[in-house]
Amino acid sequence: MRKVVLFDNDDTLFPFGVPFINFHNDKYGTSAHISDFIHYRWHEVFGCSFKELYHRVHVFTQSKHQQRIKPLPGVARLIDHFLEREWQLVMVTSRPESHQSYVSMLYEKYLADKFVAHHYLGHRHDGTDEVTKLDIAKHYDATLMFDDAPGHFEGIAQLGMQGFMPQIRWNEDVNIDCVTPLIPEEGNEESMWDPAYNWLHKNG
Repeated sequence: MRKVVLFDNDDTLFPFGVPFINFHNDKYGTSAHISDFIHYRWHEVFGCSFKELYHRVHVFTQSKHQQRIKPLPGVARLIDHFLEREWQLVMVTSRPESHQSYVSMLYEKYLADKFVAHHYLGHRHDGTDEVTKLDIAKHYDATLMFDDAPGHFEGIAQLGMQGFMPQIRWNEDVNIDCVTPLIPEEGNEESMWDPAYNWLHKNG
């Protein structure tokens, strides 16, 4: 049986935080910086309701800022590394299905035919989500998960999984068993993925 790895989309494969903040500053006249976001309650930073923030993210998906997004440095090489070892790749995002057409354009442009499935879970982040990323991991009997949100790693240890978490302002103080932070060396952004390569060389 081929091994399966789950990848989050935003700020894991493709940047989201910085492009969205730049869009928000241009569109809504704010002056936010990525360093202002130390948690996932972004609506509080922008001074709007969660419902309004959800709407603004939807507007962002149709903006020039979305169209300019490219994969994070080193992503294409890492993906090919997994495929060379005959892993199956699954993308699973908290974004709703209404964003699928905009997000899928990124995959068609940069990562075409690399993933066996794409899941849009539409998370509300209020504890009432019908399907979680852990559910998807169980479905595929996944071995690895890459995600920037600490909450999505809850329960993966019981499944015998290993996690990798790109370190971003809002998760830099989080420590989770069986989850390795991905921290780039100064001046070498691709070095962020080195722990994943090391794991693959030993186990995959």
